[in-house]
Amino acid sequence: MIREYVMFTLIGICSILIVFAFITKAMPKKRKIILFYMAIAAIILLVSDRFAYAYNGTTTAVGAYIVRVSKFLAYAMYPIIILTFNHYVEDLLLTEGELEEVPRTLSIAKSILIM
Repeated sequence: MIREYVMFTLIGICSILIVFAFITKAMPKKRKIILFYMAIAAIILLVSDRFAYAYNGTTTAVGAYIVRVSKFLAYAMYPIIILTFNHYVEDLLLTEGELEEVPRTLSIAKSILIM
């Protein structure tokens, strides 16, 4: 029961983050878009995990499909969240950190995640 409330709270926090990211003027547009994608991926992860938790153990065909699709989405969102965080750090280092090129570790992590 508490797990459900925590998940709904986190979904609300991610939704509010999307709204506040687009309202602010202190952040570049590219970084706002990256935060938008990261928050959307987090919302999809939380909602799909919630559906998998709710329909787990049901014997109906619809319940079985919902569990399979939601577990796939839950596992697929982790690399997407890591990739968007990688893009956020790259943008932060190139604009705020004033680096000329992206660090090699971030490039390697990006190539591994894209594969």
